[in-house]
Amino acid sequence: ELFRAVSRLRLPLPFLFKLSKGTKPAHAMPTRTGKAPPPFEQYCGVMEFSADKGKCFLPKWMLRNLRTREGGSIVLTSQRGVKKGQWAKLQPHTMAF
Repeated sequence: ELFRAVSRLRLPLPFLFKLSKGTKPAHAMPTRTGKAPPPFEQYCGVMEFSADKGKCFLPKWMLRNLRTREGGSIVLTSQRGVKKGQWAKLQPHTMAF
């Protein structure tokens, strides 16, 4: 069902989404500098559209980055015109790699 809805938006492929925490966290209050810290956000693509309506499966590392837990509320926003990266620095996780 979500695939049909997203397809009607005529988004460019691959589909890209911004994920953010579903509620405004208490840490969003201004700090001593007077600026609110940036919200916890992640950008991702879609592996498959197989979850039940209203559900989304995320890897644990992404849940940690969003500062939420399993069953937490996440907001998905479709993204258009995301600029492609210019470069990437890759390094092995361990020297044995």
